[in-house]
Amino acid sequence: MSEEEKIEVRLPRLKIKASPEFTTALIIALASSIATGLRAWVTATGPFSHGFISDEVYYATIAEKIAVYVFGYVGPVHAPASGIAAFYWNLEHPPLGKYIIALTLMAEHSSYAFAWRVPSIILTSLEPLIIFLGITIGNPKDERRLIGGVAGALVFPLESITATVGSLALLDTYATFFLTIAIALAINKRWGLAAIAMGLSLASKETALPFVLALAAYYYLNSKDTLKNKIITSLALIVVPVAILVLSYAPLVTFLGLKNVILGMETTLHWDLQNRPSGPIPSSPIDWFFGVNAMIGGIITETLHVGNNYIVKQLLLKFSMNPFIEAPAFLIAMGYFVYLLLVHRSIPRDLGTLFFVIGFATFSVVFIFNHTFYSFYSIIFVPVTAMVWSEVISSIYPGLHSLRKTLGSLLNRLAEETEEVS
Repeated sequence: MSEEEKIEVRLPRLKIKASPEFTTALIIALASSIATGLRAWVTATGPFSHGFISDEVYYATIAEKIAVYVFGYVGPVHAPASGIAAFYWNLEHPPLGKYIIALTLMAEHSSYAFAWRVPSIILTSLEPLIIFLGITIGNPKDERRLIGGVAGALVFPLESITATVGSLALLDTYATFFLTIAIALAINKRWGLAAIAMGLSLASKETALPFVLALAAYYYLNSKDTLKNKIITSLALIVVPVAILVLSYAPLVTFLGLKNVILGMETTLHWDLQNRPSGPIPSSPIDWFFGVNAMIGGIITETLHVGNNYIVKQLLLKFSMNPFIEAPAFLIAMGYFVYLLLVHRSIPRDLGTLFFVIGFATFSVVFIFNHTFYSFYSIIFVPVTAMVWSEVISSIYPGLHSLRKTLGSLLNRLAEETEEVS
């Protein structure tokens, strides 16, 4: 082709205009993501970096079996954990998180414990930014949204359980990540995508089920469709996540057979609705928000020789929420719900409050049948708590803004009067 025949292609420039306020808020959200990721990284690579922590023993072991027997992986694997039978496939929990861990092991060709945790750290670190963008992207010039988005993003690095459970190869981490995406989409009324994200959360762990119901309720209360369409769409927002949960078992069906997988899914219901054998310290749903009866995920004992004495030092990995963040959110969400219900005979339409109350109520009902809940489940509430704080801060912002202007005017007037006297 000659020089004259060459075709010149000019790509259009992408110009994104952002206000200084949005840029500042975005920087804070990015800093929150980095801080959240760093806290998770420190936990994953610190004293507890070798060996299994809590239920990692099941999930990482089964992920390796999935990598080998289902996905055909031929690289290095960890030695089978003692006490786990060869025929055990952890079918009492959904498989998506285990698939992700398996693919990570295959990509890294590593059986080192940190490899199991890499996706958990990455996904956990993205959650503050996802919540911020979900709140602000619809109207980045709205000051209330910006302040609410920042408030929501800041919850994650301040929340202690994101630095522990969020750093480990636990299914709850994956369920929380996809729930965060579903919430961000629901805020912007992207109902179909929100249902898909919610399905991925449910396919990661069944603890997402209460929020499937919350998504349907949130749509129903905020939709302006006809009653018939609202009912149909609400049902679809439940059916789609459940369908994704069922489809997530397809790779296992190819190896284990449909009958065995169905039996495993039945096991899930029995596992969640009955008390289990003794194990870690159990906790009720209300315990989670006040930091009570927190489970100890790992214990490391060190013996230090000091002079002629020996000092035994223990490091504990505690799966506890931050009660200074969670307890006020619990009281605000529950109090606001009860106030509207009793005084105004209405149900709140705010996503944070609705998800929080429905989630807590559902877990509380299940707790009647199964008292062996553990505090690491509570990480699923972190993005919901972030939304509660976002709604609280953005709702009081106009009053604070007005108060600031009033105080500014008073100070200016006082300054002027002082100058006149002088």
